[in-house]
Amino acid sequence: MSDTKQQEGSGRLHFLDSLRGLAALYVVAFHLLIVPQPNPVIPSASLRLLVEFGGTGVFLFFVISGFSLSLTMPRHDRTPWPAASYGVSRIFRIAPLFYAMLILTVIQDDTIFGARDGLRNILLNSSLLFNLVPHYQEGIVWASGTIGVEMLFYAVFLPIYRTSPIIQIGIGLASLGVFAVADSLLPAHYTFWSVLGWVQIFIIGMLAFELYDLLKDHQYARTIGLLAIIGGVAALGLCAIQTLADKNIALRIPIGLGYAALLIGCGLRQLPFLSSRPLRFYGRISYSVYLVHPPIIVHCSRLYYFVAQALPSALSYWICLAATLVVVPSIAFLAYRFVELPGIRLGKHMLDSLWRQSALVAYFSDPSSSPH
Repeated sequence: MSDTKQQEGSGRLHFLDSLRGLAALYVVAFHLLIVPQPNPVIPSASLRLLVEFGGTGVFLFFVISGFSLSLTMPRHDRTPWPAASYGVSRIFRIAPLFYAMLILTVIQDDTIFGARDGLRNILLNSSLLFNLVPHYQEGIVWASGTIGVEMLFYAVFLPIYRTSPIIQIGIGLASLGVFAVADSLLPAHYTFWSVLGWVQIFIIGMLAFELYDLLKDHQYARTIGLLAIIGGVAALGLCAIQTLADKNIALRIPIGLGYAALLIGCGLRQLPFLSSRPLRFYGRISYSVYLVHPPIIVHCSRLYYFVAQALPSALSYWICLAATLVVVPSIAFLAYRFVELPGIRLGKHMLDSLWRQSALVAYFSDPSSSPH
């Protein structure tokens, strides 16, 4: 049995976990370059360009999300109530850590920065619908604009998933057209994070899963995978040389397609390093890494400044990054262990209770329907 089939049998694809971990680390490296004041320096222009492109790590997150939702939906379809199974699992996967970070951020804003977020803003964030409201779309929790996008896509995923790939492409193009109109009418800071501008990236991930599923057992799957990796890296490299690529609307689809090609290629090629335990670990805690790293970077700014003054500029950024990649995963693991996992288990417990109740209802309605 191939490694891919073994992973599918266990309910996980290791390369997905690893790519999530790499995406999270890429975003951390990017934020370390732009968040602290003064900004750390990378003397090498090519290396700086590579790190600056880390802002597109969210594209990879969204592509992986569309891919993994399509991968796991058949499991929900085998339950008595697929929509409930899907919805509960998503809410309890995202909400517990988000709410914990929301509480901590509100306290931090008030006590450290002397800024009050306001009851309306807090309630809007608590609803997870803040992406719908201009001027609030970036969220209270730092870097949570992506969470607002993600939650709205979760809401529309099922009807999109139930359609054919052709219709999915049509939906993506239609949303892109609406987004183009909105981009010319609404404030730029809002439209950049509007879900209308990201639906296409999720759909690219969904289509990537369909293509991967079609090709994974092909006799030339590994060769196709290598070509996809080369094509994906080339496409992303061309996008990276454009100024502010992650904020250039015209490059959104090419960046999404580049990451999708990379994702498919990694799955088909079965690169050994993507099955390594460290990368899979980062993948498991990637959501925690994403949410906890911005405040850590901000509060460590003085340390970064001291390192920049004490060390040559060619070394200072990399020393700061190494230190950050020790602190952030350590705290992220605690968030994963004590917030994320209990939330996921609570969601599973609720679903198990729901299935037991539905089985009892079915039995008393028709005793012959009982499997026992």
